[in-house]
Amino acid sequence: MYNPTTSESLQREHSGGRPSREAAAQIRGRILEAARLLFLRDGYEKTSMDAISAELGMSKRTLYARFAGKADLFEAMVANVLERHLSALEEADLTGRSLREQLWEIADRLLASSLDPDMVALERVVTAEAQRFPKLAQLIQNYAADRTVGLVANVLRSGSGKGIAREQVHRDAKIFLGLMILPSLRGAVLGTEGVGTGTEGAALRQRSMDIFLAGAGYT
Repeated sequence: MYNPTTSESLQREHSGGRPSREAAAQIRGRILEAARLLFLRDGYEKTSMDAISAELGMSKRTLYARFAGKADLFEAMVANVLERHLSALEEADLTGRSLREQLWEIADRLLASSLDPDMVALERVVTAEAQRFPKLAQLIQNYAADRTVGLVANVLRSGSGKGIAREQVHRDAKIFLGLMILPSLRGAVLGTEGVGTGTEGAALRQRSMDIFLAGAGYT
């Protein structure tokens, strides 16, 4: 709900003055956070700009000054959630580790991110709205798939010490993610309990790693 720490910035805006760059960024951040909460909890259809405005204690004029409408805000929220998760993944320090250890670290981090409640809820909402927002498929591709595949491909290329063609390394990276991440993510989205966790989940991932490294020729 309304945050009194931003009242001065909002009063300045309501009176016609322009907020500082820092205050503007803070307001945008609060809007995206409220949008995340409501869109992921209630879905796109049941979330309105009125509801987001009420959640914030902020005028709709302030919302529309930054986002053209609900669809625009929804897309910005999706990009914001993905960016936060991908940035954390890309900060992993893989220095001095074997190829297997590097791939395992990436898979571990990506699995934890994929099974985060926000990411599972986001996957459900985006899937439900894919036909309404065809641009979302491209957004997910640009923000998530391409960057994640690129990260794995860089590890394969630098850690294998083999001169494998760039196109093949990218294909292998997609195969790796399909083996290690997608089954658990799909199970979580469908509500399967315990997917990706526990002894059996770890054993399946270990075996998937063995099959990938041997089958793709990185051992």
